[in-house]
Formats: sequence, C-alpha cells, structure tokens
Amino acid sequence: MSNVEKKITILLVIKDRPEFSIRWLEYANQIKIPFDIFIADGSSCNNFSKELDKSVFNDIKFRYRYFGFDDSPKTYYRKILSALKMISTDYIMLADDDDFLIPSSIISSANFLNSNPDYVASGAYQAGIFPKNNQMYHLKDYSLKTSPYLNHSFESKDGLDRLVDCFKDFRSIFYDLYRRDTILKAYKDLCNSKVDDLFLHEFILAASCLVQGKLKKCNGISLVRQHENPLSSYLSTIQNNDSQSNLQILRQKLSDFYEDLSLITNIEKALLKVKLEEGIEKILLQGSSIKVKKSIYSRFYLYMRSPAALLAYLKAKFLVVSINKNKSNIANLFMPPYHKLKDVIGFLKNY
Repeated sequence: MSNVEKKITILLVIKDRPEFSIRWLEYANQIKIPFDIFIADGSSCNNFSKELDKSVFNDIKFRYRYFGFDDSPKTYYRKILSALKMISTDYIMLADDDDFLIPSSIISSANFLNSNPDYVASGAYQAGIFPKNNQMYHLKDYSLKTSPYLNHSFESKDGLDRLVDCFKDFRSIFYDLYRRDTILKAYKDLCNSKVDDLFLHEFILAASCLVQGKLKKCNGISLVRQHENPLSSYLSTIQNNDSQSNLQILRQKLSDFYEDLSLITNIEKALLKVKLEEGIEKILLQGSSIKVKKSIYSRFYLYMRSPAALLAYLKAKFLVVSINKNKSNIANLFMPPYHKLKDVIGFLKNY
C-alpha cells in the first residue's frame, strides 16, 4: 500500500440490502481495493454481521459498525457523523453498496489534494449500469452509460461565487473524495440544521464544503453505479408520491433551508436567496440533476476514457445478484466470456 493509499478511507453506508452489501465487498475483495473501508450499517436489525461472519474477504481491510435503525433522514445524518468521527485518515469518500469503485481515479484525487491545500475535495466522472427491457437484477441485458455533462470544478476564490457556480446547474458532489475535516464539519452542520430531507441534504453538504474551499474535478471515472435498484423504505415512500406532491413538500421546506444555509455559510439569508433561488427552483422542477446519454457513442467514449471503467462494468455485469430468483453463491455467477473480454481491456490500455 502506497503512502497516499494509506490516507484514504471508503465510508460504505448500508441499509437493508445485504445481497448488495456482500456483492460490494466481493467486488472490493476481488480487485483488492487498497484503502481502508468503514461499513456504517443503519438496517432495521443487526443481521448483516452474521453475513460477514459467513464470508471471507482476505484481500481488503474493513471495519463494521451497526448504528441502529435509520428511521429518518436525521438518524441517517447522525450515523454518518458518528462513523466519520471514528475515521482518522486524511481523506474520506462516501459510497453506497450499488457502486463499483475505480481505485486509480480515487488515488488521482488524493494526489491532487496532497499537492493543493486550498482544495477541500476532488472527484471524477461517474457512470451507470442500467437494465435493458425492464429486466432488473438479472445477469444479462445491462448497458453501461455515462453522463453527457462535462465535469465542472469550483475554483473561484470567493465562497459565495463557488456556491452560485454550483447551484446554477447543480451536479452532485456527494461521492467525491473529501478532506476529513471538511466532510466532518459538513455533517455537523447537517445534524445541527432543520433539514430532514435526503434531497435537500445534498445541497447542504455541497454548500458547507464549497464555502470551506475549492473543489477539483479530475479526468477518469471514480465509480460505476448500478441503477434501478431496491430503495430504502424512506426513499420508496418519496418515490411513491406523485411529482407535484414532492415538489410542494420541498418548496415548503425552503425557508428553513435558506435559514440553515445562512448559518452554515455566514452569508445573509436574503443574499443567498437572491443568488441561489433560480438555480434551486430549476433543480426542483427537473426532479433529478442527472441525465444520461443513451447513445453508443456515450458508452464507447466511457471505455476509451477509462479502461478501468470497462473492467468494473464487466465485473459488475457478472456479479449482479438476481434478488428475486437467484440466491446462489456469488462465485458461481462468473461466466467464461468475462475472461475473454479482459483481452479487450488490454487492447484499450494500449490504444
């Protein structure tokens, strides 16, 4: 393990998806993720430790802690804050158990932060695995796609300018690599706020971090996410509401949101509202800040940009657990074509 790898911890946040959590660890173990891993469990009961006892992960280093049931956004924030306090490495990256991480890009972000003390975070591109023909959770018919948006850094000298730049066309920075002190303060801010919504929570996190310093987006891909997955009970409730109801609920929370934002950033509430209101309203109307390009070009561009992303995709494709039908051992889900496709990766590396 290199010096920079020793400075990184992946904070894996899990809840009630043991098949996905075990798969995440299987993938991490197979590619020998060189960072410390801290698993923060907020499941409805403490059963995952029994799953860990039945599994063997000799090629990764991890700690596990059960924090009690995440029955609200506030308990979710407190779980993450408690976990962050238990981590001592210089850099921390949040992860979900439907993500497949690309260590080389995470290391590049850490190297950048090492050399640039006025930056508080650094990240890279993200990609997604999507089911085709509504065949969810099966071992075939998946495609890899990437966002059509270029990565955007926030490098203005003034904190308010960085906020305005971020919210005028919001891109989540949730899964970037943070300095420990930066993300620790952000979650302290969240726990002290009135925000009780997982959608607005990303805004508070972004604002708290960006007023602390600059953020750099590097080339490469830091993670590949499997989309269209089972959600937590809280998110399922939100998803089941109609979009107009969700929009109205969020708008009702904006007054407290601006008040909290003012306290966190030390910027007047009225000024924040003037500067950010148009961008935030745009985000609420869109319903989602991420749009995916559905072209062959998008997938080819992704592979050419990062052969490691293709490797992660191939591993993910043959590690996907069929939750509804297939409870067999993950090791049995590998298929012979995977080994042949490794030759394609070798070709792309030399392209």
